[in-house]
Amino acid sequence: DKPFDPNELWDAIREAIREDGLSRAKATQIVDLKSRFSQLTEQERTVLRLIVEGYINKQISRHLDVSVRTVESRRQQIFKKTGARNLGELMWHTMILRSDGVNCFAESEEEGREQMKNP
Repeated sequence: DKPFDPNELWDAIREAIREDGLSRAKATQIVDLKSRFSQLTEQERTVLRLIVEGYINKQISRHLDVSVRTVESRRQQIFKKTGARNLGELMWHTMILRSDGVNCFAESEEEGREQMKNP
């Protein structure tokens, strides 16, 4: 029999509980983000993809053949629906979802909504 240090055991238990809490928090965050992003229309998803790719409103409007005002409106809706307060937060949210295998930029609104429903 090997002697063991009870403090090491308690440390391992504390670490396991901490890691479980982090894992649960991330899962909760992903479910919340999926719910928010599922509200985006197909047009908003297209604008989101172009924003994430680094395009500015004027470039997006030319690419989609819509007015800059339309792009601004869709962008505003993206921020409102996703709860992102700024571009950095929006990018962070899309990275979290994509790291979980979620395609925030689904080709169709139906496909995007279906993917967002599955945890």
